[in-house]
Amino acid sequence: MATFWIEERVAVALQALSEAPSYREGVAEVERRLGPRATPAAMERAFKRQGLSTPGSYVGTTANQDVQAPTIEQLARWMQAAAEQLDVEPRRLSRKEVCDNTPAQPAHFSAYGGFPKVRRDLFGDDDGSRADPAQKRAIDARRRYVAKLERQVGDVEFFGREVRKGLVEAFDREPVLRASAAPRPRKPEAGERALVAVVSDTHFGHDVDAREVPGNAVDWTVLSRRFAAYCEEVAGWKLRYRDETRLQVVLAGDIVAGRIHVDDSGIRQIVDQVHGASSILISGLDYLAEHFGAVDVFCVPGNHGRLTKERAFSQRWNNYSSLVFDAIGAAFRREGRVSIEAPLSGDGTFSLPGGELAYVAHGDVEPLIPNPGSSVDVKKLETAFTRLMISEEFPQTPRVWIAGHHHRPFFCDFGPAALVVNGCLNGADGFARNGAGFRRSTSRQVLFEAVEGHPLGDSRIIRLDEADGDEDLDKIVPPPALEIGRLP
Repeated sequence: MATFWIEERVAVALQALSEAPSYREGVAEVERRLGPRATPAAMERAFKRQGLSTPGSYVGTTANQDVQAPTIEQLARWMQAAAEQLDVEPRRLSRKEVCDNTPAQPAHFSAYGGFPKVRRDLFGDDDGSRADPAQKRAIDARRRYVAKLERQVGDVEFFGREVRKGLVEAFDREPVLRASAAPRPRKPEAGERALVAVVSDTHFGHDVDAREVPGNAVDWTVLSRRFAAYCEEVAGWKLRYRDETRLQVVLAGDIVAGRIHVDDSGIRQIVDQVHGASSILISGLDYLAEHFGAVDVFCVPGNHGRLTKERAFSQRWNNYSSLVFDAIGAAFRREGRVSIEAPLSGDGTFSLPGGELAYVAHGDVEPLIPNPGSSVDVKKLETAFTRLMISEEFPQTPRVWIAGHHHRPFFCDFGPAALVVNGCLNGADGFARNGAGFRRSTSRQVLFEAVEGHPLGDSRIIRLDEADGDEDLDKIVPPPALEIGRLP
C-alpha cells in the first residue's frame, strides 16, 4: 500500500476531494481515479504519512499545489503577513483573519493541534510570554478562576440590578406614606414590677493569687468592689418605674468558699469567711434598701459550705452559708426594710407579679441542671422542669427556674417556663478551670425584671471584673476588717 500512495497519487486524491461536494462523493471519485484499493482507511494512513490532515478536511477546497502540508515555519510566515496586513499583533489574530488573508486553511492548523495552540506556540500568550508546560497549566488555571469570578460578579450585578429595579417599581406603585399624626406621649406601664437580682457563687473567703491564676487577683477588697458594682447596677435599673418596682434579691448558693477543697490555696478560716461574707452582703443590702425602700431576700445554700458530707440531699440547711443568712437577718431585725427567707429544704419558691412563682435551687443536686459551660441540652432542661410541673409539690407550676453552681450565666426560654443560670463573682481560681484560656476573671452576675405576663422580662448579664481597681466603690461596700479584736 505504501508503494501505491506515491506523491502523484496523493495529489490526485487531493484534487478529487477538493472538487467533491461531500466526503462520500469524494471517496467515490478517488476510487474511480485510483482504483478500489483507495479505501478511506488507506487514504487516512497515506495522508498521515505525507504530513497531511484528515482527508475530509480537504473536501470542497482548492487543492494545494504542494503535496506536503505547510510547515510550522510557513504558518508562522502567513500569520505574520496577516498581522502586518491587518495591523494587529500576531498573538491577537483569529483563525478566520489568517485564512481570509493568506493561503492558510483551517486543516493546516488542525495538523498541529489547532489554531490556538499554533498561535500560542509561535507568538506566546496574551502577555507575550512563551510558556513552558507548567506555566501553561498555571495560566489555564488562572484563566478558569478569573472566568469563574467574572461569572459570579456578573450574577451579583445582574440580580442586584433586577432587585433594585423591582424595588423601584414596587415603591413607585405603592409609595411609603409618612405619618401625619403627632407622636403620642408614652403611657407609663401600670402594674407591679419585680426586679430580681441573683447573687451566687461569690465564694467569699477564697483568695486568688495572680501568680497562680494570671488575669484574676482576688481578695476581700476585690470581692467587695465587685459586689458593690453589682449593687450599683441594680440601683440604677429603670428609675422611671422605681415607684412600682419591688426588689427581690436571690442568694442562690455558694456564698462562702467553705472547706470542700482543703488542699486548694487561698482558703481562709471559716470564721473569716462567715464574717467577711456577712459584712459585704449586709453593706450591699443596706445600700439597695436606701434606693428601693425595701428588699426581700430569698436564700438557698450550695455545695460550698456544706457540713453534711455523707448525703448531699440531706440537711441541706446544715451549711456555713446558713450562718451568713442568720447574720443578715440579725442585722436588720429591728428594721422592716430587709426581709429574709431561707427554707430548710434548701430550695423553694417566691412570688412574681401576676401571681406567678419562681423556683430557686443551687443546681448541685436534684433537680440537676446540665452545665451550660460545656453543652446545652434543652431536652434535659425540659425534662427536669416537667418533673417540677407534675410533682404537685407547689400550689402552681413555677414559671422561672433560678440556679447557679456552673459559673456560666445562661438564659433559656423553653415554652411555658424559663431558666436563669447565674455566673460567679470570684472568677477563675486555682481549682475551677485554671488553664490557658480560662484564667480570666469572668466575674458575672445576672439581673432580670418580671412583670405580669412576662415572668422573665428584660434581663442583663453584669460584668464585674472591671470594678477591681475602683476605690470609689469602697463607699458602697467597705472591705471587711477581719483581724480578731478589730472588728468594726
